[in-house]
Amino acid sequence: MIDAADESSGVTLVQGARWVVAWDPDSSGHVYRTGADVVFADGVLTHVGPGYAGPPPDRTIDAAGCLVMPGLVDIHTHLFSEPMNKGMWDEVGSQRLYNTSLYEYLPILRPDAEGTRAAYGVALAELALSGVTTVCDLALPSEGWLDFLGASGLRVCIAPMFRSGRWLTRNGHSVEYAWDEAAGYHGLAQALTEIEAAQAHPSGRLSGMLCPAQVDTCTAELLRDAHDEAVRRDLRFHTHAAQSLSEFHEITRRTGKTPIEWLDDFGVLTERTIVGHGIFLDDHPWTHWHSPGADMRRLAERGAWPSAAPRSPIARRSSPAAASRSTISAATSRRGSTWASAPMSTRTTCSMRCASSRTSPGSWPRIPAIPARRMCSTPPRWAAPGRAGAPTSVD
Repeated sequence: MIDAADESSGVTLVQGARWVVAWDPDSSGHVYRTGADVVFADGVLTHVGPGYAGPPPDRTIDAAGCLVMPGLVDIHTHLFSEPMNKGMWDEVGSQRLYNTSLYEYLPILRPDAEGTRAAYGVALAELALSGVTTVCDLALPSEGWLDFLGASGLRVCIAPMFRSGRWLTRNGHSVEYAWDEAAGYHGLAQALTEIEAAQAHPSGRLSGMLCPAQVDTCTAELLRDAHDEAVRRDLRFHTHAAQSLSEFHEITRRTGKTPIEWLDDFGVLTERTIVGHGIFLDDHPWTHWHSPGADMRRLAERGAWPSAAPRSPIARRSSPAAASRSTISAATSRRGSTWASAPMSTRTTCSMRCASSRTSPGSWPRIPAIPARRMCSTPPRWAAPGRAGAPTSVD
């Protein structure tokens, strides 16, 4: 991985790449270029193409046989916990809770301080090896985590999670909620403090977004107040929604609306909103809801960002249809942008392979495309001359 920001001066030449994923202004999309050079100076890309003939480079990197691409953006990860969960709960679920592992298994393992630091090390290394250079970390704040993230070399958007209650199951077939609304607002205040610290971090690579943890563990008031604060501070707003059938049933029982419809109903499904997972929408074959397709239209029309990871529903057997539809929803509403999501640890490359194998452009539904926008406070930088250079991945 090459981080342009680390080159304070001088010209860097990445020479003779077998393939370069480059931005083509004529087609308004990315294309493959062969035998190309990539040049940047002072953090700005100055040349993408064959036969660089500009000023002599101060640094030359031989890219023969390599693919050079813009750094990927992973907008939904849990770096502090998923490396430990990986291999434990991937294919384990509560059979009487529609095969999810959320309520009965995931709460069992919680890393201590040493385990958390080790998990971060594994996760950040996996991300870098996958070509990810910008990541959103949905996490519980821990001692020294900002310094650890800042030292990684990646751009990291922290999303400290908070909620009004917690879920639990006593019998493996019903989900209960233990509420503490004051704790939710205390968590919101702590999250804002952590985000301010991230924005002021000396690495210059940290930012933040607000993340009420789950749609079913947060009151409408907390969700609305967090979204209002995100608007006031110009932050993204991120929450888990439609991630399990139990959650879908719980929200419809409480409100008579789907989770996506409920978020939209009180004004927090907007262009700054990222919906974590979004598997069990009203068109999922297991929900049997009366208005299939309305949730997808809401997401597209409001400009909300689905962070879909097709590997998760495949591994947990929540049906191939869910994997295909969740991938289609993300691809349809995000054409033209660079994104990836791997909530089950940091398997970004695996999730992208699942997406490509489960869908094709011919199968996408006709939903209005939404222009690409910035995901975190640091926008993606495309591989085009004159654009400020994001970290470039060389594989």
